[in-house]
Amino acid sequence: MRRNTSAAAVVAAVLVLAAATACAVDGEDNTNRLRGPVWVKDAGAPEAAGFMRVQVPGGATEVKGAVQDGFQDSVYLLSFAAPTVDAETFTADLRPEGGLRAITPVSSADSVNAELWAHVGLPDPATQERVREGSVCPPCIGDGRRSKVQGIDIDVQDLGGGRSRVYLRATS
Repeated sequence: MRRNTSAAAVVAAVLVLAAATACAVDGEDNTNRLRGPVWVKDAGAPEAAGFMRVQVPGGATEVKGAVQDGFQDSVYLLSFAAPTVDAETFTADLRPEGGLRAITPVSSADSVNAELWAHVGLPDPATQERVREGSVCPPCIGDGRRSKVQGIDIDVQDLGGGRSRVYLRATS
């Protein structure tokens, strides 16, 4: 019986090592992947916009972004404030399924993405007033420009005075 227990321990150790090795992609160091999601150092708005294959409007201000490398998926955050007409043109190019719909804000306690947005100094858009939301699955709609993107959650907040804040959260 003792030999079976030792064999089981060896098999378990091999499976754990194999799973950890499988997490490495293209020779990457997988140390961080084993610990859970980590923020990619020095990855900001340019990297997030590049992954999503979007061009932030020229008149945009308060451009913020970050990349979180996760165990299975990575998250790319991008946000900016722009004239409302530019924000509408920008989001229309993403082709959100069913357009954007007004939401009722949730409390901070019910916020699902608060930690993500707090990383770039913003509140979760789901907790804000005058927000419309939508989503898009680029592979589902045949958007070849964004074939590596699994999905993009889109939130647009009316800031007043003809300006809007766009929030994008993409996963790979």
